[in-house]
Amino acid sequence: MKRSAILVIFALSCGPGSYVKLIQKITPDMYPESNGVYIFDSTNITLNPDGSGRLIRHYLVKVLNPAGTREFSQVSFSYITLYDTILLKKAVVIKPDGKIVKVTEKDVEDIPMPAWEGSKFLIPNLRILRITFPEVEPGCAIECIAEKIMKSPPMDSTFDFWDVFEGAEPRRLQVLRVQFPPNLIPRWIVKNGIVEHDSILDKDRITHIWWKKNISPIAKEPAMPPLPDVATKLVISTVSSWRKVSSWYYR
Repeated sequence: MKRSAILVIFALSCGPGSYVKLIQKITPDMYPESNGVYIFDSTNITLNPDGSGRLIRHYLVKVLNPAGTREFSQVSFSYITLYDTILLKKAVVIKPDGKIVKVTEKDVEDIPMPAWEGSKFLIPNLRILRITFPEVEPGCAIECIAEKIMKSPPMDSTFDFWDVFEGAEPRRLQVLRVQFPPNLIPRWIVKNGIVEHDSILDKDRITHIWWKKNISPIAKEPAMPPLPDVATKLVISTVSSWRKVSSWYYR
């Protein structure tokens, strides 16, 4: 428990004064085949008994080369207006000398999501919050904090979630922390790899923590299946069976 708690504190509470030192220690020769490296990527979820709650994602990534500039200078968060709302809490570029360049209102778009790339059709109620980071160049770092207000789950008083613990670029630390109320009892499984796990009991609420350190990138292959099908993936659900889901959907 102590080890995982330390990791969470690092990922969620590390102050900006420490970021510059972390960023400067990472050089392109440490990751010669990568465009960037996630110094940390953390997700913190707090749930209410009815399945509503909030999710906060906080990540810090260093850009290593011009390809990384193109890869990381824009990020999108999707949400369904019937169930969720996205709030941008922080979005900055940290220059190699420590100068902070903030994302402004003109750098943020909230737009309907096309049904597929190039399509003229839109999916109702599905939107994306698109953020463009200014003045990104090799050697910079990008910090982003986005909050998803989960107004209500599709299925009342339930929680379902999955997270991928691998990607196209290396990650030094990835953490997922979920706080459950007494009535939501989670079941989970890890596919295609190993993820560390611990839990903390505080009064009547239990917090589960999953983490993985020093994650290597996944090598791309021709005709490769979608990333969630081949990467290390954690799947969580408080629904006890598919029969329960089926009955609910039928009704």
